[in-house]
Amino acid sequence: MRELAVRYSLTCRRPQPFEYLAFSSELATGLGLVVEPSPVEELLPDLSSRHHQILGIDEQQGKRLAAAILDDPNRMVGRVPERELTTLGSSTAAAITICNAA
Repeated sequence: MRELAVRYSLTCRRPQPFEYLAFSSELATGLGLVVEPSPVEELLPDLSSRHHQILGIDEQQGKRLAAAILDDPNRMVGRVPERELTTLGSSTAAAITICNAA
């Protein structure tokens, strides 16, 4: 997950420290929310295919979803500090180049 977060950050915005949160879509759909694929043309194909959005979420639903995420032991939370971003970005860029060359 950390590598995906770094690739997303380096693809979508200027490199800077960031936090990420990943959780199962079932947490949202279990609350009656609609989760749909939302491809982003600017992303690499494998990142684009993983991009989803939650439709029509209001403040109350957002609070319920946040509570469900906090209660979920399988959620993935991370922080990539500035000192690690260059190293992670370099190895990720090399992997992307190798994959694209194949």
